[in-house]
Amino acid sequence: MKKVFLLALAIVATLTLAAQNNKPATMKLQKSRMEKAKVWMDKKQEQRKAYLLYKMELKDTERAAFEAIYDTYRAAHDKSKSAIRRATHQMNDSCTNEQYEKCLETINNEKNTLAKLDSEFYQAMKKTLSPRQIYLFYKTDKEFNKLMMKDMHPHIKKNKK
Repeated sequence: MKKVFLLALAIVATLTLAAQNNKPATMKLQKSRMEKAKVWMDKKQEQRKAYLLYKMELKDTERAAFEAIYDTYRAAHDKSKSAIRRATHQMNDSCTNEQYEKCLETINNEKNTLAKLDSEFYQAMKKTLSPRQIYLFYKTDKEFNKLMMKDMHPHIKKNKK
C-alpha cells in the first residue's frame, strides 16, 4: 500500500513539475516567433522604401525630403494600424456591450486617423514632389504590395480566363 501511495505521489509531483516547466518554454517559443515576425516586417518595410526610392525617379534633394515625410508617415500609420489590431483582438464572444462599443469606437477613431494621415501625407508630398512622382509613388506602392503577396503565397497561381 505504501509503495502504491509513494508511486502515485511521485507521478503527481513529476506531472506538476513538467507542467510548470512547459509554460516558459512555450512562452519563449512564442516570443521567438514574435521577434522573427518583427524582424521580417522591418526587413520588408526597408525593402518597400528602397523599391519606392528606386522607382520614383527622385533627385537627391527630393529623396531626402521624401524619406523624412515617408518615415514620419509610416511610423504614425503603423501605430494606428497596431491600435486597430489590438482593439480587434480584444473583442470576443464573451465581451459586454460596453467592451464592444469601446473597441469599435477605437477602431473607428483609428480609421479616421489613418484617412487623415493619408491626406496629410499626400499634401506633404505635393509640396516637394511633382505630380508624376506622386503618381509613381502610388503605382509603385501597389506594385510592391502585389510582389509581397506573391512572395508570401508562391504556391497560389492566378487562373487565366
